[in-house]
Amino acid sequence: ELGNYFEDHLIKMPKILAFNKQDLPDTFDTSEFLENINYFKYKNFKINKTIATEGVGVVESFEDLIGLIFKKIYKSQLISLME
Repeated sequence: ELGNYFEDHLIKMPKILAFNKQDLPDTFDTSEFLENINYFKYKNFKINKTIATEGVGVVESFEDLIGLIFKKIYKSQLISLME
């Protein structure tokens, strides 16, 4: 129910999807997962593969999230100036 109520906000909210444990032999197919969640409908979305125990991709995920947040803020301010 909350998903339906907040769907518009959730679609626009900056998101990082981190596929962790990429060093393990039985990693699942990320493209199949993304298709199942219908990720194409989401905006402000970045996909990263990580190995948290080795620090691989972790900092990059945070940097990407910060970038998405600032992009959203900048776009919002630009639209406000145009109105």
